[in-house]
Amino acid sequence: MDAQAYKEMAHVQNHHWWFKARWEILSEFIDRIGIKKTAEILEIGCGTGGNIEMLKVHGNVSAIEMDDFARNYTEEQAGMTVSKGWLPDNMPFENDSFDLICMFDVLEHVEHDKEALQVLKKFLKPDGTLFITVPDYQWLFGRHDQTLHHHRRYTLSALEKSLHQAGYQVANESYFNSLLFPLVVVTRAIELMTKPENPTGNKIPNSLLNTVLCQIFRFEKRILSFLKIPFGTSIIISAKITPL
Repeated sequence: MDAQAYKEMAHVQNHHWWFKARWEILSEFIDRIGIKKTAEILEIGCGTGGNIEMLKVHGNVSAIEMDDFARNYTEEQAGMTVSKGWLPDNMPFENDSFDLICMFDVLEHVEHDKEALQVLKKFLKPDGTLFITVPDYQWLFGRHDQTLHHHRRYTLSALEKSLHQAGYQVANESYFNSLLFPLVVVTRAIELMTKPENPTGNKIPNSLLNTVLCQIFRFEKRILSFLKIPFGTSIIISAKITPL
């Protein structure tokens, strides 16, 4: 992402409906993974640190970020050191291993995503878990993705295949952000026709709409506790290294 995108993220991440509801969904998913409270957690591509406080509830958190502004902002806000690095060929923590490695909407930014998945196995403990979210459906690829420098969007089957090829076995997976899926499709169609200078998703809507969207999205936390959702704008997936 470019510098302006990181600055916008820093400005909206504590208030925007998408971030607030997603934290609850991610935290619930980690609870179901079942890591110990002293777990060593690594977030790769932590951006401006919006997920750090949520992750700290679940263990000891380390973070990697390639952008200088985002890294410095996270260090100031979270009171922790953030290492500079990126996938697949500049990973710090060479002698460390983690119980949980998280990449939240990061893999789509990595040009060589399959190689990145291979590299991450070196940093997982034998029973560690890789936890990923990505945007899905290439046909939704639009101005928003271009602005954020996405290389691709995924389908669940394609991501599962990439994980299997890289030596993982999928533990849990689903689509999510499903209840708002029709709204997203309509919005992307309008953007495709009108080609606005600033795509939607970068600004906080008015207070009432922000609250309504947050409540709709966060309701999926309950759905995902008992149901694998068959469609949505994002994918949530956990995987472990395939035993030899």
